[in-house]
Amino acid sequence: AEEDLVTDEEATDLNRAIEGLFRRWAKCERLCSKQRQVERCLAIYGEACVVMSDLGTADKPVPLAVQVISPKRVETPPGKEGDKHVRLGIRFQPGTRIPVSYFVRRSEPGDTQEVTLEYDEIPAWRVCHVFEQLWADQTRGVPWFAAVLNDVRDFKDFREAVIIAAQVSACITMIVGTQDEEALASGGSNPGDEDLQPGR
Repeated sequence: AEEDLVTDEEATDLNRAIEGLFRRWAKCERLCSKQRQVERCLAIYGEACVVMSDLGTADKPVPLAVQVISPKRVETPPGKEGDKHVRLGIRFQPGTRIPVSYFVRRSEPGDTQEVTLEYDEIPAWRVCHVFEQLWADQTRGVPWFAAVLNDVRDFKDFREAVIIAAQVSACITMIVGTQDEEALASGGSNPGDEDLQPGR
């Protein structure tokens, strides 16, 4: 009924209260920093994974935690390789590409301090998986760098060849001798000395 609707003033006050609450929560959660982490993950890995949970602390006005995790930690656990519903660390509904859950490794792959093959299966509704879908049925992101990776590798080889050539040319030594004893006694220079350069 119309009498149950809030007035414009009440709606304005409510919006201000919500925005203030959000600002306090975002500051406690370091949301801006985590948004930058998501962008860096997108640039490096082509995807980003954000896990949301209801963990709260005394200084947080809302018990919501946002954790950015490395996409490298999302992988198929040992023993699940033959499961046709699990692909690249994601469990899907049978016959669909709708994610049901994500398998997240507890340690970073390649970590030499904490090595474990234990995984947490996190429900898909708690995971925000960000990537640009370029083709149908794509389930993981593609790094932005992938399109030029071969060119960059060729440039690396080219740069290394240029550096080696410069090092070799700088090591070439030339000694100019003369039979003219008078020129040696007077300390005169060879007329062609000014043309001598590394590599010639």
